Amino acid sequence: MALVTKYGLLALGLMTFSSSALASWWPYVGAGASYMHHRQRGIDIEENKVRPTLQFGVMREINQDWSMGTGVDVLVKDIASWGDSGNLLMWRVANFEYQFSPNWAINGYGGAARYYRETSAWGYGVGGGLQYYLNDNLSIAADINWTDTDTSDNWNPELTHNKDLFVWGTVALRYRF
Repeated sequence: MALVTKYGLLALGLMTFSSSALASWWPYVGAGASYMHHRQRGIDIEENKVRPTLQFGVMREINQDWSMGTGVDVLVKDIASWGDSGNLLMWRVANFEYQFSPNWAINGYGGAARYYRETSAWGYGVGGGLQYYLNDNLSIAADINWTDTDTSDNWNPELTHNKDLFVWGTVALRYRF
């Protein structure tokens, strides 16, 4: 978690070059639920499980229709433990949003993933969704995500091609500061 937090802060720092630029960024937090499907080496591990989901991030308006930012989604299985917890973290490295009406927006992103299991599992993912703004600060978001993480060990034949594939849909209530 510290590594992802460090790189998240570094990305945020690189995107904000001055205090005037920082004024145009808005942080957001979200909470909701994800309906997840998990496969490992082609075998269903956790088929269609619901998990609580937390979201944190920052966005910046590019023009009146487009925004960009970065954020983190955490699908929680065990909030008290991170070692072999089964928690899934998706860092939205590049998150783009297009607001096509006063209340509706679509978004798409790509990023890095971390699956907390007995061995390190890093990977990548993509996602996108639809967001409805209830007012200037509150919105309801629905996203579809795909993530592939890898714990392969080429020196151990039993652990080659040890991949975890996750597909999940999230519905969350987001608050923009």
